[in-house]
Amino acid sequence: MQRNLLIIAGIAFFVLILVGQSMFIVRQDRQAIVLRFGEYVRTINAPGEDEPGLYFKMPFVESVVIYDRRNLGITLGGQAYVASDQERLIVDAMVRWQIADARRFYQSAFTEQGGADRLEVFTEAAMRRALGAATSNDIISGRRAALMQAIEEDLNRSAATELGVRVVDVRIRQADLPD
Repeated sequence: MQRNLLIIAGIAFFVLILVGQSMFIVRQDRQAIVLRFGEYVRTINAPGEDEPGLYFKMPFVESVVIYDRRNLGITLGGQAYVASDQERLIVDAMVRWQIADARRFYQSAFTEQGGADRLEVFTEAAMRRALGAATSNDIISGRRAALMQAIEEDLNRSAATELGVRVVDVRIRQADLPD
């Protein structure tokens, strides 16, 4: 009798583990990619789709990587740039972005922090190109909106194809002369 109870408890425990490994939930503000032995299988709740809910996967064979669907942000603080008139400026900027293609993002950046780090490199290069072609007066006061738009377009060209992200907004928060 005692032995049968232990066998039933062992089987119940195994079934519970199997069921727990077979199900996953994708929230409305998240997206997920399913990997089978590390290879991409499918994307769930990608931007433009609305498929949150309970999903099933093959236990111990498939894994799930979950990414945020909301806008994410990075802040570039105190970066030094040289304008076209050879004036050195200290610029603080902010970039709002979101993961548009989870498969490409997984292949190129793997994690949200890795994507933010790579996007920061792209942003610094785009800002050097845009701010290096403008005068310091344009950066400080004159054409700041046009410069931010140019940086955003440059980032969407380079980062969208490379990382699978979409840059939503670029803001130059502060541009000052160095001390």
